[in-house]
Amino acid sequence: MFGDGNIDTAKVTTHTYAAFGDYDVALITRDIDQCVSNSPIVTISVLPTSVGSVLDAAGIQVYPNPAKGQLTIESDKLLQSVTLTTLTGQALDILMTFDGKSSYSLDCSTYTEGLYLIKIKTNDATYIKRFVISNNK
Repeated sequence: MFGDGNIDTAKVTTHTYAAFGDYDVALITRDIDQCVSNSPIVTISVLPTSVGSVLDAAGIQVYPNPAKGQLTIESDKLLQSVTLTTLTGQALDILMTFDGKSSYSLDCSTYTEGLYLIKIKTNDATYIKRFVISNNK
């Protein structure tokens, strides 16, 4: 039992979960006489494997990457703030007035080409994505 409603009766098996989260997993075996043996239930946590998958799961899109002039942020949630920083954490631009908006376009044309971080804060969490500014000058 994989904890998500799926089971498998193969001797050797693998399973891919459709969503992140915690799942209660149990191994149920039968011996040659068909006697059933249950293992203790174990809770496993399925976590995202990349920042992109975290943003996707949160309903946040940041594009294009690399950014050429404009960087667009779209969210299923209302934005509270967006902060553009260098890789060393120096804040270059902090935007905090969104008036119930769930999308924003950031003008990147005044920034030097390079690698940056965008920090996106919603009501329930803060997300950080790395992106490139390219061909602006």
